[in-house]
Amino acid sequence: MGYEYWPQALEASIRSAAEITGKVKLKGTPKPEVTIDMSGNAYCGKAHDKPVTTRHFVVSPDKGLANVFVYIKEGAKRLLTEQYSWQPYAHKHYESRFTRFYEGFWLPTKFGFDKRRAHFSSEILSKQMSRDEALARIAKPAYDEDTIGQDFEYVATKLDLSVAELETLLHGPNKSYRDYKSAMPLIQLGQQIMRTLGIQRMILR
Repeated sequence: MGYEYWPQALEASIRSAAEITGKVKLKGTPKPEVTIDMSGNAYCGKAHDKPVTTRHFVVSPDKGLANVFVYIKEGAKRLLTEQYSWQPYAHKHYESRFTRFYEGFWLPTKFGFDKRRAHFSSEILSKQMSRDEALARIAKPAYDEDTIGQDFEYVATKLDLSVAELETLLHGPNKSYRDYKSAMPLIQLGQQIMRTLGIQRMILR
């Protein structure tokens, strides 16, 4: 299943174009909607005579798709910058100093896991970035060493640790939630029961 954008190509300059007109059409067959369980709320259950389903896809007889917002990413970013003094961030989630440190330094340095791979993959699939461009960006550190040093001290202070103590954790043995007591076994059991009954489809890891 995919989406067909009409017109097929929008080559107009972002600066000179004032609006986009056309129609977004659905290619293929949408997944069936799911009935919403209202048994837990008597008021909502009484308010509807018939079962209520999700409305993920609102499609007209000619395959027109409703509730779609189409925009040009770079044009939107430029408008926000010029009119509202918005400041772009280097990567997704870097608007928070802690998540920038956690995703840009701690995860790849300590665990060898770079979240940019997942973020860039979605941009490649949506044709917002080429694979070569993604590989080139992945090959470089997420952000510069000076900023990392500042963030390291900032995070240590927020966690009520000294820089030396946080460095000890960084270079110490890797741990996961499995090394500590948690309710995850009970959660996984409940999830398995709900999946068997067809109630739960989401997979928790």
